[in-house]
Amino acid sequence: MGKSIRLNLPILDESIPIEGFTLFIVENREVLSRLVQWIYVYDEESQLKLYDSELHTIKSSEMIVISDLLGFSINSPAVVKAVQSDLLDQLNENVELKNQLDLLITQITSILGSQCVENELNLTYNNLKIEKIISALEIRVDAESNTLFEQMFEVLQIFKYLVKKKLLILINVASYFSEKELDAIKEYIELNQINVLFIEPRRVYSYSQYTLDEDFITIKNV
Repeated sequence: MGKSIRLNLPILDESIPIEGFTLFIVENREVLSRLVQWIYVYDEESQLKLYDSELHTIKSSEMIVISDLLGFSINSPAVVKAVQSDLLDQLNENVELKNQLDLLITQITSILGSQCVENELNLTYNNLKIEKIISALEIRVDAESNTLFEQMFEVLQIFKYLVKKKLLILINVASYFSEKELDAIKEYIELNQINVLFIEPRRVYSYSQYTLDEDFITIKNV
């Protein structure tokens, strides 16, 4: 399992651990609304605290938040940027492949550069970089999901692939799935050792879950 993450709020008596498949039920609508707002404007100064087992604060850039699974695009600008950044990191770690690409880039730049010099318009140009090539190729995820269940697995697969991401937060998503489907989702999360927090307004089947009730008391239902 990835590093355990803890969630804390001013209203909680103690922090809640996020380990693998984690359900946090917030029954009070006002508190739930405030929590969702805190998640979307989350930073290190937020009243919402997220930190790992070594007390390192989780950064907003290390999270993926989805509150509308129906409207969520696998190839949203944020996801595409993260995928391309991760691909660039992989290329930089492969020295042999990186050297091959650098050589090709040098050759391309040399050819185009000579043409610019010879042109009567006195053309100038910028140096070509790998990240610019990745962006120009419009590298993205080949998404083919036809159902919410399939889309959910695509989201989980992408999150697993993005090694810089530490926490996936899903808001009011569990209600879309049957208990059998959630069993499969839970199994995938735990097999792949990723941390996924489901924030829900009501109890979700018979799973182990943390509940902040209307009296602001946190209960762990096992």
